[in-house]
Amino acid sequence: AVSGHCVVKINETHLFMAGGKTDGGNGYSASTYIYSKGEGFVQQQSMSSGRYRHACALFQDNIYVAAGSGYHTSLSPSVIYFSLASLTWQQFGPHTILPVSPEFGKLMV
Repeated sequence: AVSGHCVVKINETHLFMAGGKTDGGNGYSASTYIYSKGEGFVQQQSMSSGRYRHACALFQDNIYVAAGSGYHTSLSPSVIYFSLASLTWQQFGPHTILPVSPEFGKLMV
């Protein structure tokens, strides 16, 4: 089982899942998947680093991932996004850093 991941509804048939931590696993996952009932979990390009208890949101054709805990840090205040058009990750802005709480990466958007 995976915990601390995020899931976003892409459309009526597909979901996007990113990051988290597996039971008994070492560190946080950078893995991402697109799920559909017909194809199951299809792995996508991984994030640049693992995240845990982060926030995700779909806006237009991009899935934004913000904050959360990183494997080597207690907090990851950066924003990255996954382009559904190119199926690749990008950094949001040159050095976008968000004001996040040190407790579980809480963020109000």
